[in-house]
Amino acid sequence: MRRRLAGVGLALATLYVGCGTGISLDPASDRPHTEIGDDGGKIQATDGPDDDGSADVHAHDADGATEMGSRADGRDGDNADAGETPDRAADGSDGLDGGDAGPRDVTDDREGDVSLDTMPEARFDVFNDPTSDEPTRDASDDAGDVGYDASDSSKDVVRDADAPDVLDGCTVTCWPEADYYVDATAPPGGNGSKLQPFQTITAAIQAHQASPGVARKAYVAAGRYDEALGERFPLVLRGLSLEGAGQDRTLIAGAGRFDHFPEGGSIANILTVTILVGERQLSTQLLGLSIQSLSPVPVENYYGVFCDRGNATGEVESPRGQTHLDQVTVGPGYSSNVVVATSTNPSSTGCNMLITRATITSGWRGVVALGCGSATYDDPVMLEMGTDDPSSGNTISWMTDTNDLAVGLQLQDCLIRGSFQYNTFRDSLVGAQLADTGIVSLPHSRVNVSFKHNVFERLSIYGLVANGYTLFADEISDNRFSSITRAVNQTVTEAVALSLDVFDVGKIRRNEFIGNDTAVEAGFYTSPGTPADFGTIDDPGNNVFRCNSAREGSGGDVMISGNLTDPQQTWAGTLRFAGNAWDHAPPTLLAVDPPPNGVDISLLYAPHIDIDRQNATLSTASCPSGRSPGQ
Repeated sequence: MRRRLAGVGLALATLYVGCGTGISLDPASDRPHTEIGDDGGKIQATDGPDDDGSADVHAHDADGATEMGSRADGRDGDNADAGETPDRAADGSDGLDGGDAGPRDVTDDREGDVSLDTMPEARFDVFNDPTSDEPTRDASDDAGDVGYDASDSSKDVVRDADAPDVLDGCTVTCWPEADYYVDATAPPGGNGSKLQPFQTITAAIQAHQASPGVARKAYVAAGRYDEALGERFPLVLRGLSLEGAGQDRTLIAGAGRFDHFPEGGSIANILTVTILVGERQLSTQLLGLSIQSLSPVPVENYYGVFCDRGNATGEVESPRGQTHLDQVTVGPGYSSNVVVATSTNPSSTGCNMLITRATITSGWRGVVALGCGSATYDDPVMLEMGTDDPSSGNTISWMTDTNDLAVGLQLQDCLIRGSFQYNTFRDSLVGAQLADTGIVSLPHSRVNVSFKHNVFERLSIYGLVANGYTLFADEISDNRFSSITRAVNQTVTEAVALSLDVFDVGKIRRNEFIGNDTAVEAGFYTSPGTPADFGTIDDPGNNVFRCNSAREGSGGDVMISGNLTDPQQTWAGTLRFAGNAWDHAPPTLLAVDPPPNGVDISLLYAPHIDIDRQNATLSTASCPSGRSPGQ
């Protein structure tokens, strides 16, 4: 068949180091992109301290050239030798492909734009400062801003405890309990108390560092916290939590260089970071604030929240050692908004992160989890986004760049816990991807990750890509996939809601696939095992496949492709699709190449595979505008 399976690795598997124009603030502007490769690399640079700051990808080469291991060529993982020109620079592609990439290969050279809905406003009007000459700030305050009270010019050191605070709309006495208090309008020299707060978060960090080993919290009043105020970036939080006055009221803006070579770990490099966070035995929380770069568009090698320590290696029980982002906005301006990583010096430690009720927006990669870093690969990471509470989910949106390497959630090597519930992935190139490179092998066991109650919508290449090595999607249930479709001017092949390796996925239950180019694309890449389960007689799938067809080309509900070169080598057995709802009952099953647009099930190059279609029902779900039931 013509493609592909995404992904045998997708070039997204790297913490992308190439250039790009980022995201335009004009929602009507074109967003050109080229293509996706097929492997899954990772950042793990060990270049010398004179590195120029650009992130290497598993690079141990002397010249700092970017080279990524290729899944398609047998997981070679070879790196560029000194002086070697990376593939990306040599041929205009991303250097990730290892050979047989298919129609989604890096030679595809797509040109197009992602025509998505109106982009969220990147400005924060409430933080306008008329005294600043920074171009990123407005020249005047709105009358209703919660910002800076022009009448309060005295800035007395001692405040009236009963007087209203113009920054947070309440008296000082109603501030939440905290160990330190920070207020951008306070005069310098405060002691961190309610009546004499610190002017900067940096001052609270210095106070906390004077007595380490104890978890503390700083309440940060409404306002803008940046270098002009006196902040020194990155803000390094090791057991110091920050509670802001709200995502739209407390803004931390800026980033600074940090040499992570001494700490080692999965991303050993010179970083440009806004907040560096994590402590192996102390919990740290960011609550009710926004974090952004000074640039309104993503900047290469800029990180919003970079977590490199925690209890993922088993020092203590959670929540000690856990980093929790709650009601936080991260973006715009980052190549990676949130990074879950490790440190290995003087000993291994891995971030354990929980993200709830957050907004991750306007970057190249939303959340990246990347463990390992030591020769023994014993430094894992943990990531949970959303909990069993339906209100706990997060929104990840506007992840796009010019090279089709943008993704909302990217799971890479040495993730030992991954749970994703009630999240919304939208208005991006790719929603979520399992992209480990296979560097970890036995005796390490496969790791189960789950996706439940998530929404994947308005994505132009993939919704969810599940074809890892050690990462196994044991449950994909109660998710909704809709409007996964290539953009009008995008020259990629059809967009795919769920792209999977048959042997890398477990149960798939009660999902809705409505109005996509292709609902499910399945292939056979890893060693044979138990195949994906879309439903059995005793445990029906109850998935809904409705109105999936490409506006151009050939799409459909389920597209299964075996070995194009030698179909007889394709795995033989039964794929279970019992108890699902389709455009037809029973669903049509065709083996013609190319399949007709809107086909229920297409089975190609797999002569010894049976499809269990028992107990199928007819779906009556409404078709989205411009879509119609398939053939």
